[in-house]
Amino acid sequence: MVLAIVIAAALVVLVVAPLPHPFSQQFEGRSSPMSPPSGSRVSGSWETLDGSSVGFLIILNLTSYEPVYSSYGRSGAFSFTATGSPLIFEQSTTTMTVFSPILVSGYSWYPPIL
Repeated sequence: MVLAIVIAAALVVLVVAPLPHPFSQQFEGRSSPMSPPSGSRVSGSWETLDGSSVGFLIILNLTSYEPVYSSYGRSGAFSFTATGSPLIFEQSTTTMTVFSPILVSGYSWYPPIL
């Protein structure tokens, strides 16, 4: 009986415990959309590959253009909870004509049942 309870508890943990789902994108200007499940934790880092300082944004809602993260520099780290809408990584510049290559990578943490 105790063994059955231990096995059942272990199965519940395996089904609902958040697991890391890695992502990595290299882009200039704007990344491809990414859709982590609503409520998942997204964390990672970014860096320019040519050493330039840039404005870096993470946009959660492309319709209302809601940035959940913004920074200026050569690199940075981010962490936020996804709302389920597609997100993109975007670079902002003062001229809007010259973009630097950016590498962004990290993890979305969500249970395997999502």
